[in-house]
Amino acid sequence: MLIGSDHLDVSSFGDPAPVLTLLRKANQCRGNRNISGYVWLFKTGDGSGDPCLAVGVRGEVGALVWYAKSGRLVPADGMNRDYVDYSTWFGHESPMRPGAEVPIDQVYAALDELIRTHQRPKCLRWRSVRE
Repeated sequence: MLIGSDHLDVSSFGDPAPVLTLLRKANQCRGNRNISGYVWLFKTGDGSGDPCLAVGVRGEVGALVWYAKSGRLVPADGMNRDYVDYSTWFGHESPMRPGAEVPIDQVYAALDELIRTHQRPKCLRWRSVRE
């Protein structure tokens, strides 16, 4: 499901456990090497204008960016000051913007909530970023 994919429509999912298990395994595939993280786009529908959450994993941290018609949001308490290297499973570079990285447990919690509610996660605060 995640391995061999760079995006996933979660609008018909109800149980986040299988996706979270695979995301944790993908994070472990990185090993302890200091390499870029992996990132996926989790869509809340099959339309091109539907909101989605970019979810990255990079060891003890991960990244989150919410994309909606109203703009882009990153976690209010994001830790990175500069862009951080992430790439899709296929190796396409997808740097995550400043403020996107948070502790990995917050990433897992946000994805869990997204899959259960199909809406922007409220388990953390968000702030707008310029395009």
